[in-house]
Amino acid sequence: VLKEGNNLLAIQACNLRTSSSDFIINASLLGSDTPNGVMVSDKAIAYTSAIPLNESVRVMARTLVGNTWSAKSDKFFGIANDYQDLKITEIHYNPLPQDAINGSEFEFIELKNTGTSTLNLSDLEFVDGINFTFPKETQLGAGEFVVLASNTELFYERYGQFAFGQFGGKLDNNGEWLKLNTPANDTIISFRYNDGGEWPAEADGEGYSLVPVALNPEGDQSDPSAWRASYEMNGSPGRDDLEPNALPIVDEDQGSGVLLSQNYPNPTNGLTTILYQLPYSATVTLRVYNAMGQEIAQLVNSRHSAGMYQTQWNAENHADGVYFYRLTVAGNQGSESITKTMLLRR
Repeated sequence: VLKEGNNLLAIQACNLRTSSSDFIINASLLGSDTPNGVMVSDKAIAYTSAIPLNESVRVMARTLVGNTWSAKSDKFFGIANDYQDLKITEIHYNPLPQDAINGSEFEFIELKNTGTSTLNLSDLEFVDGINFTFPKETQLGAGEFVVLASNTELFYERYGQFAFGQFGGKLDNNGEWLKLNTPANDTIISFRYNDGGEWPAEADGEGYSLVPVALNPEGDQSDPSAWRASYEMNGSPGRDDLEPNALPIVDEDQGSGVLLSQNYPNPTNGLTTILYQLPYSATVTLRVYNAMGQEIAQLVNSRHSAGMYQTQWNAENHADGVYFYRLTVAGNQGSESITKTMLLRR
């Protein structure tokens, strides 16, 4: 809440490594003149009695006293039954090593909210397999993922994205129980993965992860026939594991319908594919930048009709590291840009 006079906006951030100088912060502050200094949503609902909650939901409320609005009260309410929609959707228990780094440093577990309402993960705790407790006020939206890694720094170097948190312990290469409990010690998830029998052998040290056959699994996850090896080498943390030719354009919807996909494969060791979609005719540029913000390649610079497009970038002559690619679309509706990150590693 901004007060009359000077206000201080502070952003604190920590780089991953003391030897790295790559750092980007984008911040924006939006304001609006409204009566009494308070913006009330046009979707706000006046209430005079208790409101029943049938699903997990975030509630924001103000009280009007005379002509003065109170500060906003913001609270998340979790419904326990919704936890049936929380599933483990990827287990990378025996990753490939990298140079002299043991493969166990690249282990990760992915969870997905397969339901339609936001879940409150506050204080949920892995008590078997790995050790991790979700911080308070942790929310997971419908269809969203959360990834926990054994080493968040190395996870970023391999995948070019941040893990939500770092777990304690290691995933047993011979298989083990995974158990996630509520603060009341009720078990939400409990099953044992394995490296033998009918479990996918490719996930046991060949560079692939365990993923469910169904994108949104239901019920008990202990049946090995419900799991397969990932399509992608090193797995696909933070998203559904789809066949390469089935990858959809789903990322970074700007509200106008302009879409930009994550490059595939990512990380890439040379040639990578980028897909994008336009809802209207526009002039399109797609450029690649290094970690210093210097443009190193222009992949697209032309007029496009509405539709879906793809292009490729050959990174053979560039050094390993993090790169950025930016799609800029200029049409009658205005101009907008989308920027995403890719990782080059050989």
